[in-house]
Amino acid sequence: MSDKPPTDAARWLDFGQRVEQAKKPLGLTAARAFLRDYRDLEHAVAQARDQLGDSRVADSLESLYLSAHETLQRPARNARADALRWLKVEVPNAFRVLRFEIALSCALFLGFTALGWLMVRGSEDLAGLFLDPRQMDKVRAGKVWTDNLFGVIPGAVLSFNIMLNNIIVSLFAFVVGCVYGLGTLYILATNGLMLGALLAFTYAHGVGERLLNFIPAHGVVELFIICVAAGCGLHVGDALIKPGSTTRAIAFRAAISRATPLLVFGAAGLVVCGLIEGYISPNPAVSFALRCGIGFGWFAIYLAVISGAVWPKHRLQK
Repeated sequence: MSDKPPTDAARWLDFGQRVEQAKKPLGLTAARAFLRDYRDLEHAVAQARDQLGDSRVADSLESLYLSAHETLQRPARNARADALRWLKVEVPNAFRVLRFEIALSCALFLGFTALGWLMVRGSEDLAGLFLDPRQMDKVRAGKVWTDNLFGVIPGAVLSFNIMLNNIIVSLFAFVVGCVYGLGTLYILATNGLMLGALLAFTYAHGVGERLLNFIPAHGVVELFIICVAAGCGLHVGDALIKPGSTTRAIAFRAAISRATPLLVFGAAGLVVCGLIEGYISPNPAVSFALRCGIGFGWFAIYLAVISGAVWPKHRLQK
């Protein structure tokens, strides 16, 4: 360090430009020069206040010093390492924290599906409460709308539409959780009752196996992700009902922060489901056994990653 650190405006203007450039990695020589000027700047701030008596110069130099200090204290960024940490730590941690709400959402969805099945099996007229009349007419005529998807709608278009629709449904199941979880319960009930009613109605008219043949490759993970999003919505609703020792606003923000990794990972999973549903599920050349293998294999991979089981040597942070 020099004996008499300069207060020359040109030098500190140049240093200010280098502070901005320091947001990117510096070479060793540039880093050493940056640290040297940083130490000189600290001395220059004191000199401006104690010796020069010029508050405007001192304020300007102090602002530059604080910016340089922030730059030095900022942790190093590594996009690949950050992405891996998010996948290995944040997603499994969020799944572990919300595992009860997710399990509850899955149980509720399956329960409502069974209820929809039993209702329509008991009285076919009740199917009209959940299903589109036009779909019901096609089923009565021995047709299923999934029969002619392959080769009629381009796979890319079908996949995109399915991805977009599923992501919207998942986000909606999460967002309506802000109504103290009641909105999420409504989404689980309506979707579960609709699926159960649909399966019962198609089986009653002899086309249920064709519909079931369409579902396994994509449906297992797709429905699970929707239940995960619903679990996130229930978590938000629970935070609003029982904020604990903090305010509802703080509890609400904290719940959203905990749920966000699962929602982002779920959106990525729905992209894969959309591709499967656009190219594999409607393809009549793919056997039912292969569809089941794809669906349950994809579910095993997804569950292993989201729970952290695929990273056995990685210590989850509490």
